[in-house]
Amino acid sequence: MRLWSVMVGVICSLMYMTVYADQNLVEQGRKVYLQCVKCHGPDGKTGLGKPLADQTREELIRKIRAYRAGQIMGSTNAALMTFKARSLSDADIEAVTAYIEARLIKRH
Repeated sequence: MRLWSVMVGVICSLMYMTVYADQNLVEQGRKVYLQCVKCHGPDGKTGLGKPLADQTREELIRKIRAYRAGQIMGSTNAALMTFKARSLSDADIEAVTAYIEARLIKRH
C-alpha cells in the first residue's frame, strides 16, 4: 500500500512538472509571437501573412526552419518571413509553435 502511494505521488509530480513546463513554453512563445502579429494577426488567421491557425505545429516548425535557411523564396512575403525567421533560435521556434498550437489552432 505504501509503495502504491509513493508511485501515485511521483506520477502526479511528473504530470505537474510537465504541465508547468508546457505553460512556461507557451508563455515564452506568446512573447515571440508578438513579432508575428502584424502579419498573421492576433488570431493567426487575419493579416497579410498566410494563416497559421490552419496548420499543424509540425508543419509550422518545418516551414519556419525552411524560411530561416533561405529555402523558401519568391515573394515579398517570403523575403520578409526569411528575414524574421533568421532572428529565431530553435528554442524560439519551439516556443512560438507551442503557443500557436495551444492558443490559436482550433481542434475539430
